[in-house]
Amino acid sequence: MQNKIFLYRVIGANALILFIVFGTFFSVFNFLEHKLKNILEQRQNISMFYNSVNQVTSHLYQASMLDDAHYLTSAALTSNRALAILERLHEDGFNTRLLEENYNNFFRFTVSTTAFGLEHRLEESRGANEMGQQKKQELLTQLKEIEIKIDDKKDSIIALIETFMAISAFLLIIVVVVNVKLISNSFLVIRTKESEQAEMINALGDGVYGVDKLGNCTFINHSALVMLGFSEHEVLNKNQHLMFHHHYPDGRAYPVDKCPIHLTVEDRKTRRVQETFIRKDGSQLPVSVTVAPLGKDKGVVVFQDMTTIKEEHDTLDRSAKNYDYLTQLPN
Repeated sequence: MQNKIFLYRVIGANALILFIVFGTFFSVFNFLEHKLKNILEQRQNISMFYNSVNQVTSHLYQASMLDDAHYLTSAALTSNRALAILERLHEDGFNTRLLEENYNNFFRFTVSTTAFGLEHRLEESRGANEMGQQKKQELLTQLKEIEIKIDDKKDSIIALIETFMAISAFLLIIVVVVNVKLISNSFLVIRTKESEQAEMINALGDGVYGVDKLGNCTFINHSALVMLGFSEHEVLNKNQHLMFHHHYPDGRAYPVDKCPIHLTVEDRKTRRVQETFIRKDGSQLPVSVTVAPLGKDKGVVVFQDMTTIKEEHDTLDRSAKNYDYLTQLPN
């Protein structure tokens, strides 16, 4: 029982270690994966902002060339989307103040270029266009710097994920190897103890065997087999009451519900009784039996051969009844 408890504790400790290792691995991995996903979204936002800037330029140019207010509306909506993207970048920790300022200047000069063009003020339109292009170039330069930072973050997190996975795999291998060795050693210790216990039981002069809740024999030592005349394979996993405890000395059947061995397994009380076992050849074996509970629903039986003692007792009894103790004359 102690061996099983020890083994369960070892297995439980190993399971806890593996749970902690796997739990930590998945927690950190999910965190890094979330960070990487966020960075990829930032990169996507930069691309969308690029597109928005180009679309604003295109819409305003078409409004100027076609004199169509519909393109002015489209340019305004696209500009709002661009400002919303800058707001998201700001929420992600980027300093977008200067970027937003340059964008507003770019948009103002580009709108002015369109307005001057519609009024045929070509000189002023060219000046506004040059200023707008300058602000756009500054804007693109700032976006490129942000892109570089985002890419550096992405490369750093990917390298961190790869390093963490390599370390986790290495630690997992160590844990598995240590656990396998520990469990293997534990089984070896248990088998050694069980072997020593079996040797001790076999070395006893008394007969010893175990029974389960159904009354089947779970183990039996050499002395018991010699006294009963059975071989081990004939007894193991067989009902011990039906094998060698089925009749009283006078030949009457012995009910199993009266058997002290059966009762001890049922009520978990130790009993010491005088009984008669039936050998394989049918002869009777008077025994002194001690039955004790074993584990939760099993029992262990220890018995001694009382043949010699019984014969001596019968001889003394016969002498006491038929001969005078002092004169040795027949009564």
